[in-house]
Amino acid sequence: MREHLEVVHKTTGRMPPELDVPEIPEGFEYLMTVFYNLSSGRQIGMAPGPIAFEAIEAYNRLTGVGLVGWEVDAIKRIDAAWMKVRNG
Repeated sequence: MREHLEVVHKTTGRMPPELDVPEIPEGFEYLMTVFYNLSSGRQIGMAPGPIAFEAIEAYNRLTGVGLVGWEVDAIKRIDAAWMKVRNG
């Protein structure tokens, strides 16, 4: 999707609002990687559901990433923002 939006930006010269997002602070890219990995396995019924704490705990245990409390909180906040944008 991002690639499509970048093409729109190049051809029209207008920045799609979806691309007008803050940069990920240096050193925190790994949290986005964890979020994307967790998001790819989220439960989807009528609409995508939030990432459950159980899924984060299982991911943490199975991958050995070793997430601590503030990192879990950050992932849940990223997920809440994703859900808000996704569901309008």
